[in-house]
Order: sequence, then structure tokens, then C-alpha cells
Amino acid sequence: RAAIPEHLFSLTAAYSFDMGLALSGSLVHVDSVFSGQSQAVKLPAYTLVDLSASFETGPWLFRAVVKNATNEKYFRANFTELFGSTIVLPERPRSFQASVIYKF
Repeated sequence: RAAIPEHLFSLTAAYSFDMGLALSGSLVHVDSVFSGQSQAVKLPAYTLVDLSASFETGPWLFRAVVKNATNEKYFRANFTELFGSTIVLPERPRSFQASVIYKF
């Protein structure tokens, strides 16, 4: 099927310390693929890295996440059956998320 890579590899790791601290990370590698049936545009392979850290104390949970930590430039096909052969869309650059949660 067009725009769907033949190989995709992922690895996720997480570790929680006794003091309430937890760290996690994931790595996803996607092979290059043509954007459509006509094979006019070949999307390059890419590797994404996501990282997170959290700290829990009592009813409080603090979490920080970095998506696409290496700021990888990657693309996806747009409407593979219609215009995907020539139009590709850039995906999100590095982004940050933070949350503070109170459980009651």
C-alpha cells in the first residue's frame, strides 16, 4: 500500500525510582517510502525520540515531556490515493508538554 512503510521499529524504556521520580523514553525508526502509487516522491526515513520525566509526591504529580527531542524533520503523504504522489506534509518539530496534577 502506498505511503505505508514496509518496516517500522520502536523501542520504549521506563524506569521508576523509589523516591517518586520516573523517567521514560521511546525511539521510533520509520523506513523511507514512496508517497503514492506513482512513486513520484520518496519520503526519507526518519527516527523520532520522545522523552519524559515525572515526579510524584503525595497527591501531586509533575510531568514534563519532550516530543521529537532531536527535532527530526519528517514528512507524511497527503491523500495517498488522490494527490499524495506529489504533495507531502511536514510533521511537528520538537515540542514540549508539562502538566501538574492533583489527585483528590
